[in-house]
Amino acid sequence: MKRNLTKLELVYMVCAKTKTKQKTAQSIIQNTLDCIAERLANGESVELRNFGKFQVWTRKGSVGRNPKQPEETIRYPDCKVVRFKPGKKMREAVLCL
Repeated sequence: MKRNLTKLELVYMVCAKTKTKQKTAQSIIQNTLDCIAERLANGESVELRNFGKFQVWTRKGSVGRNPKQPEETIRYPDCKVVRFKPGKKMREAVLCL
């Protein structure tokens, strides 16, 4: 089973490639992620060329049922979700693996 890349591992990778200190790399990565999250929270999309695009979508609500009381319906409201669409270079890199 494959493991997920953690933020700490990402910091180590950036440090190795750029020869920077861990605190500097960690600060840059955290600030980048904070800026992306802030823009998405404001309803804006974030496009990173050759990487991909993050967008906020509104998922329509649905109607569900409680299995213990099937006569009752439960209304789930609309909610916002973040979607990611990979860029061309990322799609090509992933599909060629």
